[in-house]
Amino acid sequence: MEMITGDQIHEIVRSRKDDILRCLSQAIQIPSEQTYNIDDATDGRCGKVFTKWLRSFGFEPMVLGINEDRLNVLCDWKGTQAGPTFLFNGHLDTHPRPPTEGEHGLFSGDITDEYVYGVGASNMKSGNTCALFAMGLLKEMGFDPKGTITYSLVVDEQNGGVKGARWLMARGYLKSDFGISMDVSDKKLGVEIGALGKYFITYRSAPAPAHRPHPSTDALLKSMRAVNALLEYREEFIKPIPGCNLKQNMSLTTFHGGHAANTYADRCTFTIDCRIAPPRTPETVRQDFIAILDGLKERYDEMDYELYMPIPKPAMLVPEDSPIVKACDEAGMEMFGKPLGRSRHMGGQDAERIHEKWGTIMPILSPSMFESIAQPDERVSIEDMLSTTELYMRILIKMMG
Repeated sequence: MEMITGDQIHEIVRSRKDDILRCLSQAIQIPSEQTYNIDDATDGRCGKVFTKWLRSFGFEPMVLGINEDRLNVLCDWKGTQAGPTFLFNGHLDTHPRPPTEGEHGLFSGDITDEYVYGVGASNMKSGNTCALFAMGLLKEMGFDPKGTITYSLVVDEQNGGVKGARWLMARGYLKSDFGISMDVSDKKLGVEIGALGKYFITYRSAPAPAHRPHPSTDALLKSMRAVNALLEYREEFIKPIPGCNLKQNMSLTTFHGGHAANTYADRCTFTIDCRIAPPRTPETVRQDFIAILDGLKERYDEMDYELYMPIPKPAMLVPEDSPIVKACDEAGMEMFGKPLGRSRHMGGQDAERIHEKWGTIMPILSPSMFESIAQPDERVSIEDMLSTTELYMRILIKMMG
């Protein structure tokens, strides 16, 4: 096989521009919005678009999951020589639709001169498309990877990967040496990701009609006491950490209780979303919450509570001297005349779980922008799509050639 040049990569990507954009547009047109961990979600349906395009390149993708609407997509490209495994990892589910549509509609997949529009254009069907075409176009050019390149698209990332990445890893899949997560990174290389903890807190009380005082304390009032105490903790929690690049955040995201306007709530559950930077961890934050809530039990009667924390996402730090980071920077230098910028954020991806499970060194890199996610007319730049596809191809050659 003759060496593939940068000019050849640029030429083939530009010649297949229409196919790249058509693939993304088709994926956007099949909604795959975030849902809770229920078996009748449909976030895997748009995977059919990606499997169709994988087959068009001669690959043999595999789909598997808990049901026909929640199928994960896996595709191995094995070279003729043994070697390491490179993993592309993306997710199929998107953020929920915004409350307003914008000019281009929610799931139009509209293609203009500059952008492709629709829910999921940024997070993260654009990155999924770029990685697919990076593999496919290299295959067309005769590239023979030394080892295996695995392409993976999973469901349920937004809710912790219970039916997606975690489900697959429990069955031995996604094992890899290094790779790239195609999640949102503001076109930079994501090398440091904070931990993510979600906390579900429930208070209960005796049911009672609202025409007289409650016999003790209703669940809504108990929860309000707890929320106020936790928000006081937030003031200290979000202060900058000296020497840390990550900005912590703590958000009250849901508050549910009550059945009718003339009845006291006998149950109330609220959730707290925490984006956590070292040295804190999801477990140390949970212990802080317990101390606060136990303190309320000492101050007030009948303040028993239930606290549930789904399996959290750990923090991840990608070594700057790792071969994958060096390859990304070399590819960036060739294309843009400088190494890639760095992204350090609190987003939370399946990459952290994969790294924790298999030790995979996996930075985040995509054409997408955080500011576009879940906004009316979510979009991705066409030029960024094409340049990212080229970038992925160069990285694959450096790591697997």
